[in-house]
Amino acid sequence: MAYIGIDVSKQKLDCLWVRDLSKGKVKTKVFPNRHQDYPGLLDWL
Repeated sequence: MAYIGIDVSKQKLDCLWVRDLSKGKVKTKVFPNRHQDYPGLLDWL
């Protein structure tokens, strides 16, 4: 099972994706909180 967490602020979206908790596979990335950047977030996931 995968887990996704997104911390939302006015300026940015701090994202965490836990792909495999037992193996410690975790990805993080920060995206600007602008409408035109949302497709990049979806592509990352």
